[in-house]
Amino acid sequence: MSTRIDSERAPEPVGLYPHARQVGNLLFLSGVGPRQRGSKDIPGVTLDADRNIIAYNIEVQCRTVFKNVKMILEEAGSSWDQLVDVTVFLTNMKADFATYNKIYAEYFQDNQPCRTTVEISSLPTPIAIELKCIATIDSTSRSIVYTGEHQNISTPAAETQNPVSIEHEDASVENEMRTEEVRHETQEPAVPETEEDTSENQSSGEVPNPGPTASENKPRTPEW
Repeated sequence: MSTRIDSERAPEPVGLYPHARQVGNLLFLSGVGPRQRGSKDIPGVTLDADRNIIAYNIEVQCRTVFKNVKMILEEAGSSWDQLVDVTVFLTNMKADFATYNKIYAEYFQDNQPCRTTVEISSLPTPIAIELKCIATIDSTSRSIVYTGEHQNISTPAAETQNPVSIEHEDASVENEMRTEEVRHETQEPAVPETEEDTSENQSSGEVPNPGPTASENKPRTPEW
């Protein structure tokens, strides 16, 4: 059984299909490009009166399509870091791959999903790139799933847990706490480390681990 997901911010589908479908803890996205919702203008694309491509900017299209994918993921209850597979369609591999590959590396510095890049002759709309993605998703998330007239909100498993089981768990925890208190009351105080012990550690060459620095833990985030 799958759940249909329709984004309210991503570009409208050009056919009869949803933006994504959730099956268990997997989220499958339909192909999405750099178009913008509610607009005929496409970022990075210049069209003539007959909507034929005059010129295009692959860098602008790459950044816009990544932004669209991120919007769909977040509305569904997933995230960019939960992507596990990405298929990329380019209409001009020779001219655009180097630029696309460079920008792709900016957005996937930390999470690095599987990737396949394919060249095709054209796409349904006048764009030069499209992404097809798979991500993981928490099956108990409370994200709102838009399905036309109805809205389905999934309920976390913890909220539907048997109350009797919870009471038993609380009683067990309380007994453990009482046992721990008795153990502490009867336990002999620890003997402080002497100067002799300290000198032995120093002579053996043991150096305490200072732990990671703040700079090492600083996350790297792409520019959306």
